[in-house]
Amino acid sequence: MKIAFRVDASEAIGTGHVMRCLSLADELTRFGASCRFIARALTPQLKLALQEAGYRVDILPASRYQSSDRSGLAHASWLQASLSQDAADTAEALAGEVMDWMVIDHYGIDSRWGERLGGHARRFAAIDDLADRQLGVNVLVDQNFHPGHENRYAGLVSGDSMQLLGPRFALLRPEFRNSASKSDRVHDGSRKVFVCLGGAAPKSAVSKVVAALSAANIEGLVTLVAPGFMPADLPSTQALEIKLLGHTKNMSTLLQEHDVAIGAGGGMLWERLCLGIPSIVIGYAANQRQGIASLLKAGLVKGSDDLASISVEALGTIIRDALVDVDWQAHARTQGKMLVDGFGAPRVAAALLGAELQLRRAKHDDALAIWPWRNDARTRRYSSNPAPLQLQEHIDWWARSVDNDKRHLFIGEIGSIPVGVIRFDLDANQATVSIYTDPHLSGSRIGTWLLRQGLIALAASSPATRSVLAEINKANHASLALFRSAGFEPQGENIFRLDLA
Repeated sequence: MKIAFRVDASEAIGTGHVMRCLSLADELTRFGASCRFIARALTPQLKLALQEAGYRVDILPASRYQSSDRSGLAHASWLQASLSQDAADTAEALAGEVMDWMVIDHYGIDSRWGERLGGHARRFAAIDDLADRQLGVNVLVDQNFHPGHENRYAGLVSGDSMQLLGPRFALLRPEFRNSASKSDRVHDGSRKVFVCLGGAAPKSAVSKVVAALSAANIEGLVTLVAPGFMPADLPSTQALEIKLLGHTKNMSTLLQEHDVAIGAGGGMLWERLCLGIPSIVIGYAANQRQGIASLLKAGLVKGSDDLASISVEALGTIIRDALVDVDWQAHARTQGKMLVDGFGAPRVAAALLGAELQLRRAKHDDALAIWPWRNDARTRRYSSNPAPLQLQEHIDWWARSVDNDKRHLFIGEIGSIPVGVIRFDLDANQATVSIYTDPHLSGSRIGTWLLRQGLIALAASSPATRSVLAEINKANHASLALFRSAGFEPQGENIFRLDLA
């Protein structure tokens, strides 16, 4: 699979769009895809980071935007070219190659861009936060927290577009999901505060937050990560010890050394929540305000969705109250991890690559890798046998299943990565199907492709089979939708049937 990302970074746009695309590209590459990046605005540091990660980067010609290039989009100027010119430049950069997916992370692009790109991409995906324009994509990703988000893009994408909505699809690097289970350090009340407003944060925004920290009149250690900020910019304060860093390559480790974090509403917000770091969120970019407001209303963070409208003193009060509110901190640590588990990038990658899923016969040595899936609470919840299985019990069952001529057991893989299990138990000319996927990929609709390929494999391996039964708990709405979409029809209490041609 060949996948291209169209994304930019600048002081106005920020760096978060590129970083979340990089996280997704890394997961797509792990599944076996080939990725490249196309940008018009990109800092040398970001270009180097993408290249060092192994990706081709094509830089489009310098700004061709004129005031007459009106697309009607609120962020049209961010594209630095007209829609038609940018599509033509992108097509030229592709040099005749046809992408399986074009992933767009740009507020200056809408459905008209894809129409102009012609036959250079088979399918389109958009990563968006705004829901303010027609997108015309096959897959939409919006990682923001919006209660009732299922209706947010009504009329902006077609009815058959796959919508991956909410923080479970936050595009984070693996280090955050790997660290989340280790981030329960003892908080000793020493008030260690981490501050980072992002790689392209205006100096004025950083200065205001630092001033608010001083106005909060607290004691403690502040670690401030602010590229371009100088020691001379720091206020004189006796109560606070401020450690200034230009950047860090160990963000997850550094975050976990602190009790509370102050940051903006971009991609780093989801990193903090994933690690369970209580967050004071400061909105200085208009595109982040709606999402921040939703989190504030839900009590998941403290802060302000509009830095410009809040005084230094008022912000200092918010910071001081957050640092002494131990009950809120405990709540935020738990709820943050529940909201963001860090597997968003694998979920989105699996959703894009689901059509590439292939089946193979299960082997004896697959048992160990599959055992955590079978024992995961999300898998057991609707199982006919919801009790956890001991490892040896599972290994013995798996071995008997692999060796059983009347039980066809398959592993679904994308590239070389296992993503699901499907089993058919044969009885005369009828089979009973059972299916489950890697629980970390829930929401990626891998089950659709697993069932589709499983039915094909069943027809090839057991041509005498004329019908397939599925027993489904009626409370399992996702499974009901899956089997109904495949043509299974109810045959009694919890039983669904598909007649094979």
